[in-house]
Amino acid sequence: TYIENHDSNAWEGTQYENFGDALPAMIAFSFTGEGMPMIHNGQEACNAKRLEFFEKDAINWTQKAPGGGECQLTALFQNLIAFRKANPALANGKWGARMQKIDTDKPQQLFGWVRQVKGNKVAGLFNLSAKPATVKLTSKIADGAYTRFGGGAETLAAGKAMTLAPWEYRLYAATER
Repeated sequence: TYIENHDSNAWEGTQYENFGDALPAMIAFSFTGEGMPMIHNGQEACNAKRLEFFEKDAINWTQKAPGGGECQLTALFQNLIAFRKANPALANGKWGARMQKIDTDKPQQLFGWVRQVKGNKVAGLFNLSAKPATVKLTSKIADGAYTRFGGGAETLAAGKAMTLAPWEYRLYAATER
């Protein structure tokens, strides 16, 4: 699974052009949903230009993110790779788990799933909109104690309300195995 490849970058636009503020969430989704994630040349280095399709076009590994800030994508990719390796439920094909939908009271705004295999349970919540989402989980499939991607303990439970910022995503690994 990917959010950018040589065709899309050359003809449709860069990852920044195509995803804007949603970019980190889309990268996280491509790494934690079903399938093998692909990193296109330069994505992890904050490449913000369309690469020449039929010409050699070297990646600038010291570039800044658009707007001049430090490139945060390198660390995001590294952390997602480590999260994926630490959670067998995120493996590919028959070795990983299928995504099971987490029902919420705002399905048009928040997409959630659980992947669970051999005692490993991972949950993902994605606000797929440019507006804050205050939602309640309405199914029990995600109920449990988790460590949140990026740190901190959190409990998910049906009926629990939470607010996610525009394009915010949250990934969780169950602490009870």
